[in-house]
Amino acid sequence: MMVGSALCIASWATVARSVPENEMGRGPRPKNDRQSWLLSADVPQPVSIRGRTLFILTIDPKGSVQNCEIAISSGSNTLDEVVCRSLSARAKFHPAQDRARVPITGYYHSGVFWRPTNSNNSLFVMELEFPLPHQPIPRSDPREWITAKDFPASVHYGGKAKVAINVGADGTVKSCDVIETSGTSELDGLTCRLIAARVRFLPARDAQGRAVEGAFPSTVTWRR
Repeated sequence: MMVGSALCIASWATVARSVPENEMGRGPRPKNDRQSWLLSADVPQPVSIRGRTLFILTIDPKGSVQNCEIAISSGSNTLDEVVCRSLSARAKFHPAQDRARVPITGYYHSGVFWRPTNSNNSLFVMELEFPLPHQPIPRSDPREWITAKDFPASVHYGGKAKVAINVGADGTVKSCDVIETSGTSELDGLTCRLIAARVRFLPARDAQGRAVEGAFPSTVTWRR
């Protein structure tokens, strides 16, 4: 009988640190108070779900929001649309810069955590900032990539598999390499097969905003 879970955890901070700032320039930084971007008055009442809206903002060289895309939906199209509409109107940024400190198009990734209206009298909480100007961004929650149901019956022990995922300009997984083994070749191989089959990304972007190939590091923890 299997208990516990198999979790896939990808660290946004790890991705941001994987490329030194002097090599990729600087990502966009909020210019006004993030708490002013989304207000209670913007949100239709009542809120009946508990979930997250993760979004990617395209920031133009003047620091304005050029586009808002939902990376992970809360499950409510209405709430997702409220996020993009409000942030597009109110969020202001210091623009991204290339290595020569010239303003360029950049990308800003963050999220909103929604709570039911009757929970602690709170509707939502703005999450931590994830400014990732040039890296691939998963379209689904990394914690849902691999589940307990995927643990093979033939393997008796779990472990951690660190992988490097190479993402194409179309957002699909082109290759997956295990850079630190889980201790079991079957788990290592299964990790990459499942990621390649299930995961899609918003592609990395170059300094001109064009979709390019990129790398996304992740760690999968298998527990039995």
